[in-house]
Amino acid sequence: MDGDGSGLTNLTNNPAGDGQPVWSPDGSKILFVSDRDGNDEIYVMKADGSDPTNLTDNRHRMIPQTGRRMEKRSSSCLTATVITKSM
Repeated sequence: MDGDGSGLTNLTNNPAGDGQPVWSPDGSKILFVSDRDGNDEIYVMKADGSDPTNLTDNRHRMIPQTGRRMEKRSSSCLTATVITKSM
């Protein structure tokens, strides 16, 4: 993207709902949430959009609802907030 906001590039380029991007501290990767498998999962990809990798195996959507709690989970270089069903 250019400084004026033009020149955008779609890095995920699929019909899924992808969002909530977060850069890794070194700028080499982007963590994001996607519903490409039918529920919300956390993915990481290289900064150019290549090599998207699913980091989670959720069976429920991660949208906050009553009876769910938030917790921190870490991968090799990223920390994400994950909402899990409270038992």
